[in-house]
Amino acid sequence: MGMPSYHDACSFGNEAFWKGKPCGAAQARAGEGVTVVDPIMKAPSRPAQQPCLQTRCRRHLACAHVNPQPKARIAVNVRLFVYGTLMRGERDHAVLEGIECLGPARTLARYTLVDIDVFAVMLEGGKTAVSGELYRVDAHQLARVHAFQQVPHRYYEGTAGLEDGSPAVTHFMRMEQVRGRRRLGNGDWRARFAPRSAPHRERLYAQLARDRSSKR
Repeated sequence: MGMPSYHDACSFGNEAFWKGKPCGAAQARAGEGVTVVDPIMKAPSRPAQQPCLQTRCRRHLACAHVNPQPKARIAVNVRLFVYGTLMRGERDHAVLEGIECLGPARTLARYTLVDIDVFAVMLEGGKTAVSGELYRVDAHQLARVHAFQQVPHRYYEGTAGLEDGSPAVTHFMRMEQVRGRRRLGNGDWRARFAPRSAPHRERLYAQLARDRSSKR
């Protein structure tokens, strides 16, 4: 037995319609998650968002082809930890304009801070406590920051543990992206140009050459 046509399925006198069989348009869109509702025998479980596209049928409204409703997006506030150019006084801080700042913060000593030319990178793993700032952001603001940080193509989102034991959302890179780059042992991006607190240990060959030249 052939498949009932669209006009036959939408006809109130057709037996296939009363048995709840989908019409041709519904079967063609079965892969799109579309629901067919009998307007008389069964009430639709959700309001129709898109009527049947076959408007040439006089009874096209009888077949309620309903697209599933998108899930409502819940706006939740999270804490965002920034440690580089997004901090106050740095060149990219305008991205956080209008976002509530909760003050300075510092992570636990289990990360690595890397200097990559003109911006900072934090890696998971290490022995450095990274200094930064904490912000309270909603879902829309966090998406804006992610877009600026090129998540997930350049950075990826992760969770950092702070000194007080609480978590915060932040941005990490992977080790293979920063090979050969300078590590900031003090964990402070703002102090990247500060002189070393301890004298640099001179290499052995340089020290021997210095001693030899001083004896002449």
